Amino acid sequence: MTDSNIQDTPDVMSSAADTGHSASASSVTADSEAASMPTSVPGEQDAPGLVRELVTGTGDEQGSAADAGDSSGAASGMGRAMRRRLTEQRKSSELLNAEADVAQRDMPLSPEDERDIYLAAGGSAEDAQEMRAERQAELRSAAALRQAKAQVNSSVPVDQLVQRPSFAMVTAVIEYQTREAYAFILGRRPVREGERGTIDDAADPVDMDGGDNEGRRSRRGYYIAGLFNAASAVRKVAQGHLSGCPYATWYLVRIEKEIADFRAALDEINAEIDADLAQRSSIRVAPLSTKNPAVVTLNFRVSHAFQFADMLTCYDNIIRKVKAYYLTGFMSFAEFSKIERRVGTPLRRLFKLPEEWFWVGRDAVLQRTNQINAAEHKMGVLPEEIITGALKPTMRI
Repeated sequence: MTDSNIQDTPDVMSSAADTGHSASASSVTADSEAASMPTSVPGEQDAPGLVRELVTGTGDEQGSAADAGDSSGAASGMGRAMRRRLTEQRKSSELLNAEADVAQRDMPLSPEDERDIYLAAGGSAEDAQEMRAERQAELRSAAALRQAKAQVNSSVPVDQLVQRPSFAMVTAVIEYQTREAYAFILGRRPVREGERGTIDDAADPVDMDGGDNEGRRSRRGYYIAGLFNAASAVRKVAQGHLSGCPYATWYLVRIEKEIADFRAALDEINAEIDADLAQRSSIRVAPLSTKNPAVVTLNFRVSHAFQFADMLTCYDNIIRKVKAYYLTGFMSFAEFSKIERRVGTPLRRLFKLPEEWFWVGRDAVLQRTNQINAAEHKMGVLPEEIITGALKPTMRI
């Protein structure tokens, strides 16, 4: 086994810097990992610890507030856990496999070791037991190093087995030309009852009827999941899939189908738009462009998030073409809005889809516990192909 495929497993506890994103008309910065899920998620008590931290934020935001009185102990514990994770990440796959193998073996101590422990313990059975466990851990570590070295090359220095590069990041840069696409970058939280809407027209995709101001204001309370929210949410779903949540697997399959359907529809929509625009004027109106586009740097950890960004580019390109004809008077606002809704509605639905997922353990699904009843009510009934494993996501995670 080599390390060439080591990045197939995402880093669960990557720092915000690993998943930060910046977007700007001059410059807008955001972090896909900073977007939080609901503070109370059904099934969170049954999720594995690291997954629960991702889903509910209990590992960072809530923990720091709840344990303010014991912050020093919590901080030191988190520091030790982080150091252990970083150490594990630097080990080669051969060493990790060897450690897993050696962990199952019995490590008898030599008579010399037993004598040294007896003398050092000073008659304390508890101290002797602790020192015996420490010595066995040392022997297992040495055995794992020897086994891992034998798997690669006897000439490889031992220290190279713990010098694996940390997880590499894929970075991409993309530009968006229209304010409608920029609205998708930011997203929009729902306006609470009694709160006055303050979001301007630039942050409101064209989902109004006829362009009347009353219709425009009435729709400002609707929630829109932005690009970074969607990227953060789909990463949590991907982690849930890797941790064995059948619903996470199903949601990834559904997300991939939505992506495929959107791309298939784009070909038809683009052909119809081009034919329609050609009949509206003898003037060839160039697509809109701006001197100061929104420049977005993407450091996502799962491929689905990059797909979201690319689909938003397709949306941006269509809006550029159509809005140019609207602004030059060759198309009415109602016609422009209809096209925007045709492209934007499935995209808004897709961006919101991963946020609907929450953790449900596989045992709960198989045993039909009360938790699965709540999950079916909120997320639907799992297809049999998901439970049996016949249907799985195809995109790289």
